Amino acid sequence: MSVESTLAERIAERLALIKIDDGYATDIGTRVFAGKLKLDPETEIPAAVLIEEDTRVEEYQGSNQSAKSKTVQRYLLVGHDVCDPDAPNEKAYEILADLKRAVFSGDRTLGQICRPNDLVYLGRRIAVREDGSAVVSAAIEIDCKFVENLTDP
Repeated sequence: MSVESTLAERIAERLALIKIDDGYATDIGTRVFAGKLKLDPETEIPAAVLIEEDTRVEEYQGSNQSAKSKTVQRYLLVGHDVCDPDAPNEKAYEILADLKRAVFSGDRTLGQICRPNDLVYLGRRIAVREDGSAVVSAAIEIDCKFVENLTDP
């Protein structure tokens, strides 16, 4: 496995912790999808989705024998859950709190992939939804900085 795939797996494991029985406000960790954008509201909600956005190289070191990159990977972590159609933001705030708690509690190095300060919260979103819809989506955006050996990713 590459550093990138291991990192995504570790974040997905954190999302899978989000269950009411484990002290969270929602059950969005019941189903965790990697990159799936369209969910079936009848069979795939509640759920969490890990979306990998663009990477940014902060530093590169290369020679004839090696190539290393200090890379920043941006993620959008989205929770989807059933809500009160007349007050959807109540559930959205619960989703946001659950996402933040799951990602930023415990080992912030994600298994020694990054340093604790290299896991960074960038903000949150609550998705616009159709009036009357009983499903709400909310997301947090994070960056994770890590070093990668490009000759052995």
